[in-house]
Amino acid sequence: MMQAHHRSRPMIGKTVLVTGCTGGIGKATALRLAALGAHVAVTGRDPQRTEDAVREIRAAGGGPVDSFTADLSTQSEVRRVAGEALGRLPRTDALVNDVGGYWNTRHLTADGLERTFALNHLAPFLLTNLLLDRLEDSARARVVIVASNALQPGMVRTGFGADDPAGTQRVFVPPLRPFMTSVARGAVTSIHVTSAPELAEVSGRYFVSSTATRSSPRSYGEAVTRRLWQVSAGPVGLTATG
Repeated sequence: MMQAHHRSRPMIGKTVLVTGCTGGIGKATALRLAALGAHVAVTGRDPQRTEDAVREIRAAGGGPVDSFTADLSTQSEVRRVAGEALGRLPRTDALVNDVGGYWNTRHLTADGLERTFALNHLAPFLLTNLLLDRLEDSARARVVIVASNALQPGMVRTGFGADDPAGTQRVFVPPLRPFMTSVARGAVTSIHVTSAPELAEVSGRYFVSSTATRSSPRSYGEAVTRRLWQVSAGPVGLTATG
């Protein structure tokens, strides 16, 4: 009986930090991981929406849920969240970088960086590096990046880009919404790569529909990889080596 219960909740004893959990795929991922037994910690920008999400996630899993309220497009906020996570979470078995957004017009962050680039790329890059030692201390820890060149959730009905949509988004998205994937289905791959026992030794792979496949040919270029590391490390103040 105990073995069957553990198989149905394989994340018992695991702590997972999921960013961007007030809605969309991030929230759906956190809800399911909590139901699988994980101690979930979440981030959200809006305090009330974050607290609402915490209540839902706690109800889904029945266990404790930690939360960090922050705008992760700002580097000082990323560093604060990392510091608080290191202080409050006893371990980190997985980091799911889901936070993201899109703005059609140019927005600058408090750091003077373009906001889409800062939130979608630099925030997970910096947060992962700040938590890397803790992740390495946890046996077989996982880092999951929800993006079109790391883990592809598909075309999902979310509010991504709704605050400042492009003209094409206004025209083409509404008619396509009935054919888009629900956020629950869109989160399936994130949940799978975070929790599946058979992926414990898998690293550096690109997943679509829970299946490892080849990413863009450009992603295999070592020169491009080194250049990306350099242009990422510089703006966040990390050593530009990789």
